[in-house]
Amino acid sequence: MVRGNDVTNLQRFRLLRIALLLCGAAIVLICASISWGQDFILQPAAQSSTDQSQPRGNRLVYAADLRQPGIDGLTIRYRRSWPPQFIDQCRARVKEAGDKWTLLVCSEPKSWYPPYYLAEWEALIAELGMKYAADPSLAFIHLTGVAPNASEERHHIVTPDLEAADKRLIAAWVRAFPGKRFLFAIGNKDDAGMKRLIQYAMMLAPGRVVVKHNSLKASTNIAANHNQLVIWAGQQGAGVGFEMVGSTLESRTGTLQGSYDKGKEVARRAGKPISYIAWYPPDSAKVGGLR
Repeated sequence: MVRGNDVTNLQRFRLLRIALLLCGAAIVLICASISWGQDFILQPAAQSSTDQSQPRGNRLVYAADLRQPGIDGLTIRYRRSWPPQFIDQCRARVKEAGDKWTLLVCSEPKSWYPPYYLAEWEALIAELGMKYAADPSLAFIHLTGVAPNASEERHHIVTPDLEAADKRLIAAWVRAFPGKRFLFAIGNKDDAGMKRLIQYAMMLAPGRVVVKHNSLKASTNIAANHNQLVIWAGQQGAGVGFEMVGSTLESRTGTLQGSYDKGKEVARRAGKPISYIAWYPPDSAKVGGLR
């Protein structure tokens, strides 16, 4: 015969089991959110605007910077003319902070991309893949190599030659970094060309492409074509991301919260969470206070 207290104790045991399972699920979700955070400090791409050598001294991002609240990792920008040890030195600081990193090999301004240039890039990409593809702290690889007017953004008309060159290097990055996620930086000169390239990247790496623009600021117009292109990409299944147009020390940028709010609105219209934002070092201490 089962007494009333026995039934109550049994119910309490079942409730305790359910509570423990829910706690476990919550811990898993929290850990997942920590391991896939979105906020990266942008390592300067040179010592200065007139000195394109590798950053030194206070131009470097250190482990203490990466430990700031709200910061999840470092975007390592690297130029082919720099010693490859620069990447490893930056990675060591990332490891010291227990964070993640993204790899951005800066494109080189060229009016066209001859076969030897593309072959050199393919060899470099393959070498980087052999060295870093297995690193679990490597969160994203930037799809670079063909950007005639910038280090990453595709601010150009996508001619047949440029499209073929870009697709060739996109394929090389995907081959060299199997299973990794990729960042595709758009331009605002040729929406149709950008869409073809985005669709090509998504075909090669389904579910692993994040499309971003590098012009996030508080005053940006949601209707502007670079925002609309990110929205379109999100609606096609890509992730969405951003890089600030500059630090808030520049008047064109506006407030950090205002810039972040614009990014959230673009992501909302794309139907996706923000997968990646790159912040300039002068603003990194403020990222933890964003809401």
